[in-house]
Amino acid sequence: MPYAKLPPNFPEPKIPPKEFWEDARWVDENYTELVYKYPDQWIAVYDKEVIVANKYLGEVEKVVRSKNFPRQCVYSYVQRIPLRIY
Repeated sequence: MPYAKLPPNFPEPKIPPKEFWEDARWVDENYTELVYKYPDQWIAVYDKEVIVANKYLGEVEKVVRSKNFPRQCVYSYVQRIPLRIY
């Protein structure tokens, strides 16, 4: 099946820099510790550090926007109870 055609002048998606992927890997590697510190909360990670945590994603986004980081943060929901997939 062919891909759908994009409209003319459609912007190319930007690939996040390697630091973004390093932060995402850091979240995966430290997930157990994050569950103890931030259970059932959204977190934003920048430079392998949690910069904000809150029950509501909108509140996390507000804080991140106010800090004007030069690149995208990693957002993750830290779920206390593992999700079961059947």
